[in-house]
Amino acid sequence: MAKRGILQEHSVLLELINRFLDVNCVFLSGAFAFLLFHPESVSGLPFQVAAIFSILLTLFLFPRFKLYQTWRGGSLAREINVLTFAWVSVFMGLALATFLTGSGEYY
Repeated sequence: MAKRGILQEHSVLLELINRFLDVNCVFLSGAFAFLLFHPESVSGLPFQVAAIFSILLTLFLFPRFKLYQTWRGGSLAREINVLTFAWVSVFMGLALATFLTGSGEYY
């Protein structure tokens, strides 16, 4: 039986940790934006909805862009390009949802 490295043995766990960290970064970014731009606001419901929707978009779109695959042997430029397109897709999804619901005045 061939020896597997520690990263290969725990690749599923590492992928779950990566997804968890991505979701936390999105959530914390939304919370920071809310506190920065609307600290006096009593109701943060529009921001909560936007945060939940952005988390769902992240969970849906990032795997479609194959961000959680191994990048060994690939170029750094390609990785940055794919990551940029994934984030732009999340932003475009949020902008589209804001436009379709007419909730732009909250942001």
